Amino acid sequence: MDFSTQSFLDRMVGEEQERQKGYKRRWQYYNGDHPRPLKIKAGQPDDNVLVNLSRMIVDKGVAFLFGKEIEFQIEEGNTTEDEQFLDDVWDANGKMSLLQNIALNGGVCGHVYVKIVPDGITTEDGRTMTRLVNLDPAIVRPFWSTDDLSDVLWYKIEYEGASPRGQVFKKQMIERQDNGTWLVTDYAAEGLKMYREVGKTVWPYSFAPICDWQNMPAPNVYFGASDLEDVVMNDAINFLASNLLRIIRYHAHPKTVGTGFKATELATGVDEMVVLPNADAKVFNLEMQSDLESSRQYLSDLIGLYLRVSRIPNLDPVNINVGALSGFALRILYGDLLEKNDVKRLTYGEGIKELNRRLLAIAGKQGVKPARIVWQNPLPENKTELTAQLDNEINKLGVTSKESASQDLGRDYKVEQERMANEKQGEDSIGSVLLRAFEQGRNTTGGTV
Repeated sequence: MDFSTQSFLDRMVGEEQERQKGYKRRWQYYNGDHPRPLKIKAGQPDDNVLVNLSRMIVDKGVAFLFGKEIEFQIEEGNTTEDEQFLDDVWDANGKMSLLQNIALNGGVCGHVYVKIVPDGITTEDGRTMTRLVNLDPAIVRPFWSTDDLSDVLWYKIEYEGASPRGQVFKKQMIERQDNGTWLVTDYAAEGLKMYREVGKTVWPYSFAPICDWQNMPAPNVYFGASDLEDVVMNDAINFLASNLLRIIRYHAHPKTVGTGFKATELATGVDEMVVLPNADAKVFNLEMQSDLESSRQYLSDLIGLYLRVSRIPNLDPVNINVGALSGFALRILYGDLLEKNDVKRLTYGEGIKELNRRLLAIAGKQGVKPARIVWQNPLPENKTELTAQLDNEINKLGVTSKESASQDLGRDYKVEQERMANEKQGEDSIGSVLLRAFEQGRNTTGGTV
């Protein structure tokens, strides 16, 4: 085996090229740019059918992970100053839309990169906030210690930009220094990729200005697994669906066949009656003898298999009456997706917690307790069923507090308490007014009202 430096660099380049091809291919499938299974002759109708299940698989994963608001909690009870700080930063960055875009990059590419830009946002009230940039995984290349995948040594960000004079290639190197800080060096090149240094900045923190994590766990490698690892199955589905359409186009209509005569002997009257030359001649329709049931079933099986290996439930309304299912039945039906979502909550949860730690450190808030992420139930809920369950846990079993029940119902317990107190105070005020009116009337008439 060749252990030379050149051989090692060649392997790195080869792996990077394959990874870039994988990114491009999976984005093509997500965007519906699939290989067309049928060749089309000149003047022939295009019977290619492209069933974009790949987009549905990624979008469903994003919706389950970040379809509902998440919260950051450092301490139980009232919102702390640090919690409010995190809320303000994330709100300034478009919290949930940003998280959904981050998860979309992760679902397609398998890895996530978020760049931290201090003072990158100015709010309407004049405050400066840290900006969080969702980087395209295709332009980022990390390098790590060979014996420790978690020990990142540098990041390279490389992309192309346009200038008034033509094409400009830009690159940014983020390298860890011996003293624990990071050096950010900017390069630019016009025309040929001959880079020249155009700026250098010291990042004064022990952590890098880029926070990255895996979409789905992939042991012994740096980059995570994509939601579209089995995307080739979409090709088989497209092939079968396209062939079914072509068969139907050419064979769905009956063909008229005649025997026992020449074409010139066939005559039709003004009333479109067919006149045959002799008694032995025949005219009949040739029709399909199959309704393609086996082919249609195979297509359905392929779709179900692709969704199954991608851990997405196949909710065909023909076979499943979702409206009649209980909460427990829904959890069974969505079991694979819930398990997949739980795994993503670990990878994305750790990444977001690390981002929050860095945001607090940049703001001078060192040693703050890590913010816990409060996730919501991604499944559709039956409010009547949930309310009955919570009532049983509170009043009969005594295992749930009213505050926890309020959170399960999607309400802010403290806000609701304040509102109920205000309502009660208003009712008391109305009662006092009525009582005074009653007393005034009795005093005026000398009797009762």
